[in-house]
Amino acid sequence: MIKSLYIHSMRGAKRIAGRLGILQALERSDSRGARWTRSLFSIYDSRDLALLDLPWWTFDAIREVEQLLASFDNQARVFEYGAGASTLWLSKRCAEVISVEHDIGFADSMAPLFSSCPNVNVLTVPDVPATGATTEARSRRRGYEDRAFDAYVDAISSQEGMFDLIVIDGRARTACLARAAQRLSPRGLILFDNSERKEYRAAIDSSPFVERRLRGLAPALPLPSQTSLLEQRS
Repeated sequence: MIKSLYIHSMRGAKRIAGRLGILQALERSDSRGARWTRSLFSIYDSRDLALLDLPWWTFDAIREVEQLLASFDNQARVFEYGAGASTLWLSKRCAEVISVEHDIGFADSMAPLFSSCPNVNVLTVPDVPATGATTEARSRRRGYEDRAFDAYVDAISSQEGMFDLIVIDGRARTACLARAAQRLSPRGLILFDNSERKEYRAAIDSSPFVERRLRGLAPALPLPSQTSLLEQRS
């Protein structure tokens, strides 16, 4: 209830701020504070975040990933669990983005933007009813506890080659991490969003990667968040 009220109030405030010219003034500024303030009006609005050229990770993680992709001369290959504004942001900075999305309705709503990017391929792999012990990939998100995401997690297995960046920002993230570990290039990174959540910590801590926790402001969120970057041990 509180979450829905907040979203509704921010969308109402966005209309007022637009009429007063506040949104436009914030959009003209390059400062992080202005970009964050403007993004608060875009809570759960992937289309607006895409127009602002912002993925939904912490600002420090955005900076680090942008530097990584530049080091590959913008020719990196990316696999992404969870499509959205980040898909479009990545498409401007790498050679290929393959995203898998479980929410067909959301993917359809974003399709006009995705289809405008020739280097983006969005795979829609819906969740299915869980079948007990045979299901390994589950989500703890409310409303999804009895759903299975095995095919969604395995989508990376149908792709050839290694990836220079793997983004984990969708469902069944611990299972996604196990698959991602097998497909990361030597210089690559895994971006694991919302890594402060308790349900993810055991999988991250036991993974074969070195973790950098980047906590701070994130677009569209009023409170600090955390995005982790995982890299191969030297």
